[in-house]
Amino acid sequence: MLNENQKQTRQRTADSIDVRQSELTKYLFDFRRVLVIKSH
Repeated sequence: MLNENQKQTRQRTADSIDVRQSELTKYLFDFRRVLVIKSH
């Protein structure tokens, strides 16, 4: 039972890291686009 909970917790942590990374990627992408627009 404890082992199953540990697995779920680890999976949840991995999911939140994935979400954070995709949010960061999206943010950087928007930021770069804004810079390109400003430089033109």
